[in-house]
Amino acid sequence: MRKDPSAIFVTLVFCVFVVFNASGCVFAPAISGIQDAGLTESGRKQRLSRDLRDFHNALFWGNLNGALPYIQPESMSELRTVLLDKKKSGRIVDSKIEFVDFSEGAWKASVDVSTRVHDKATNIVKEVAEFETWNFTVQDGWKVESIERQRASNS
Repeated sequence: MRKDPSAIFVTLVFCVFVVFNASGCVFAPAISGIQDAGLTESGRKQRLSRDLRDFHNALFWGNLNGALPYIQPESMSELRTVLLDKKKSGRIVDSKIEFVDFSEGAWKASVDVSTRVHDKATNIVKEVAEFETWNFTVQDGWKVESIERQRASNS
């Protein structure tokens, strides 16, 4: 007894459909890897969001060793001094990313950061506005190029 070829084809298509729906998209891991590597503009933007969070978390907890991997090698000595001075001047009690402006293609970003710092000398919490410049390379990911302190005000 021979089966109808169209019935075999329908059964085969149904089985393939079930397998793909059960396992999800087979291309998802590859797409996720491409985005994580920063090969797409949206991937670079997502990665900066994650790197900003991790960098500022390290600063919040006073973990300079955790923040140093996010600094561009050419800026290391200058920014290491800036970060050490920040740590000596007071304890960060809050940090907020106010604004991120990406360049064309999201290879560079300007970041406005608002930080509240408890000044050890005066026992006052001051709000400090900073302007950070970040650069992206496929080899190294996002790295801080510069940090400029804009102003400090009492809260």
